[in-house]
Amino acid sequence: MIYAALATVLAGPAQADEAFALPSGLTVFLQEVLEEGAGDLRVRYVAEGFDPARLDPELLLADMMALCQINLAAIGGENVDLGRITVSIADRAAEFGVLNTDVRQSFEAFTIADGTCIWEAF
Repeated sequence: MIYAALATVLAGPAQADEAFALPSGLTVFLQEVLEEGAGDLRVRYVAEGFDPARLDPELLLADMMALCQINLAAIGGENVDLGRITVSIADRAAEFGVLNTDVRQSFEAFTIADGTCIWEAF
């Protein structure tokens, strides 16, 4: 349900199937959105050639925060009942939950409060 709404409404910088640039200059496209339990959402992005080890950690966090806020706004912002959004970026599309050591990826979790993404520093 949320995925359909997100895929339809995601007009932030681009439509769901189009690539767009993040604050670091990294270009991503939406791979998929997964609803996980009550109030949790996972949004998976792909950026060809992505290598988290080569990005400044602060820029990578800014990218993740931007993706969280874009997705939250696309599904209704403070009018939506979400507890958490987990954002991931990978260097290629991969099946969720299947171990693939060749895929370079990074993910961050954000608690949703008052229509804002709050980073959950592990």
